[in-house]
Amino acid sequence: MLHTLVLAAAMGLGPAQERTGLGSVGQLNLTNVRVTFGGQFGPTRPDARYLPGDLFFMVFDIEGLRADAQGKVQYTIGMSVTDPAGKIVFENKPEAKEAVIPLGPAKWPAMANVLIGPDMKGTFTCSVTVTDRASNETKKVDRSFEVGEPAFGIVAFRMTYDMDDRVPAPLHGVPGQTLVMQFMTINFAVDAMKQPNNQVEVRVFDSAGRQNNEQPQTYFVNKGVKEEAPLIPWSLPIQLSRPGSFTVELRATDMITNKSYKMRFPISVYKTND
Repeated sequence: MLHTLVLAAAMGLGPAQERTGLGSVGQLNLTNVRVTFGGQFGPTRPDARYLPGDLFFMVFDIEGLRADAQGKVQYTIGMSVTDPAGKIVFENKPEAKEAVIPLGPAKWPAMANVLIGPDMKGTFTCSVTVTDRASNETKKVDRSFEVGEPAFGIVAFRMTYDMDDRVPAPLHGVPGQTLVMQFMTINFAVDAMKQPNNQVEVRVFDSAGRQNNEQPQTYFVNKGVKEEAPLIPWSLPIQLSRPGSFTVELRATDMITNKSYKMRFPISVYKTND
């Protein structure tokens, strides 16, 4: 589920982690820092520009945690967000964590995310501090992001395995799987009945740039929205039917004002024997 200003550490979905040996001691370091698109397992975001109401994800690896003989690590992790003047607008005090890492403690994927408030504008910085409780080493990493003026658009895009928005997913899979695109439309107009009229079209293109179907899948929300609701949530499934590299295009349109917003992202479908 989507939460405001969440800080978490989670196992990554990727190649087996390197192993430095049980009970080993390494130098603490925060590596592979990146701002991602589509959630914690998404690719690196091409820029760090956001709309108010959007979702910022910073993902990184914690390396060099001291583990005991069973692969257990203990550390603390905290986060702060500062505004363009350097003032702290949110702070999550360092919290004690522990985990058993059966694949070896050399790398422990972690992430921080920020749900950008409607009043935020300008350049903000998200900082994360990690301390190895066994060695007392501390490291800090930060990334900045820019928040623009409010406008109609798609925000808080992320991929999940479920319609309930509980299980994060990468932007790839195998034939037969279903991924779910989770996002919201924001800053839409309403009619005389205080209802919006938003349309979302989904197009998928193959690696040669050909659209897979003549017409896009089209979805509407034009009733049943609570008066003065600032966001409309969408949960749209995308079935992975065959191997290949694809580009998904989402186009949201406010049918009252004719304002539109388009975004594209890659999807990879791997053969099951790859």
